[in-house]
Amino acid sequence: MTISSRLSLHERLLTAALAAALTAAGLFWATNAHADDIDIYSLPNTEGFRPNVLIILDNSANWSSALKNLPKCNVAAANVASKDDDTKFGKEKCALYKLISSLSVADLGQFNFALMLFNESPDDSGYPRKAFMRVTSQADKDSLLNLISGLARTGDNTNNASSATSFYEAYQWFTGGTVHLGNKTATKHDTAAFTSSSKTTYRSPGLGCARNHIIYLANGSPADNDNKALELLKRLSPNATRLSIPVAENVKSTDAANWIDEFAAFFNSAADLDGSVEGVQNITTHTIAVTGASSDGNFPNFIRWIAKQGGGLYQEAQNSDQIILAFTKILNQIRASNSVFASASLPVRWPS
Repeated sequence: MTISSRLSLHERLLTAALAAALTAAGLFWATNAHADDIDIYSLPNTEGFRPNVLIILDNSANWSSALKNLPKCNVAAANVASKDDDTKFGKEKCALYKLISSLSVADLGQFNFALMLFNESPDDSGYPRKAFMRVTSQADKDSLLNLISGLARTGDNTNNASSATSFYEAYQWFTGGTVHLGNKTATKHDTAAFTSSSKTTYRSPGLGCARNHIIYLANGSPADNDNKALELLKRLSPNATRLSIPVAENVKSTDAANWIDEFAAFFNSAADLDGSVEGVQNITTHTIAVTGASSDGNFPNFIRWIAKQGGGLYQEAQNSDQIILAFTKILNQIRASNSVFASASLPVRWPS
């Protein structure tokens, strides 16, 4: 059975695969319809090893793009309005709510999670919607669910798809550096992301020996002021130059002019977030392109290229089930790359 045919089993996939594969198997999904042996990993229960995962959610106008003939969100608690159910926003909100709901406190607690959104006009860059946190209780899990259910398509959207400058903001956040524009969305940013009431310095999630990751959930092409983005990149990498994108990648010229792929490449191959710790503390960038709208064009090609430069996984998704699967694959890889081997061989079956 192919992945696409499995995903068409909407209700059975969510009830059986999510409950059994995610909760019982601790985030691991089988890759075919038959029983597969998969490696089980366990994370050391120390702050120094727990991976930091920053989700950057594209809340630009593209998240209102219409998607047609897809299953509706069947979870009332996700609070997806009927007018939003056929939009990229609606599918993402539903998927994130279902994903968090399906994971146990113990599973969620193996990561330090945070959420960033793009700033609202007139400011570019991004802001911390949720400070880095570790889920240690049902109350913590509920706080994440409440955060997702409270997102509003028209109340939290922006005209600024400031992806590259948001990557600069993310770097400052990881390192506990100076806030650029992350304190501008005054009523929405999480004050716990800052070290004081002045909100001029970020509170680092704690680096130590942990791995650091960005998951960029994209709905369309970035739309930064490229001159501003380059100036910020050069603050981190003074000798930064334009990457040459092969013709075979089929990336349009306006996307190629954006600096987010250069940020991702620097994060992955040249950045060292904490020079006081032995080894290199870098950031891996994973991307998910939500597609299926008539206005998409070839933006997913650039989103795939960003992940390639960032050393992470690229996934494409067209509905809530596929978004859940995309996040699961990425979290699975993060967990494995940050883990120590413990045991093996847990058979997981997909519903037939």
